[in-house]
Amino acid sequence: MNVDNKTAQELNRLNQLKLSAVENEDYEEAKRLKLKIDRFKLVIGQIHELETEKVRAVEMEDYDTAKRVKIQIDRLRNEALMDNSYQDQN
Repeated sequence: MNVDNKTAQELNRLNQLKLSAVENEDYEEAKRLKLKIDRFKLVIGQIHELETEKVRAVEMEDYDTAKRVKIQIDRLRNEALMDNSYQDQN
């Protein structure tokens, strides 16, 4: 899965928290984190599709569409990172 560095770091952080929860036998927390990771991966998939659309728009010199798609990508990425940025420890 191709993602930017910040997104990859956040995905790694969530996976580490999940592993820690499993090691501590906190299965409720592990389940919660798994769901967060799954949602985060869905957003990453959406971003990937939009990146492809943006590249096509640039190739066709449709810069208005490229700009609109870039804004969508930035919004999705920021929302996903903000949703996951708080401390996930109870």
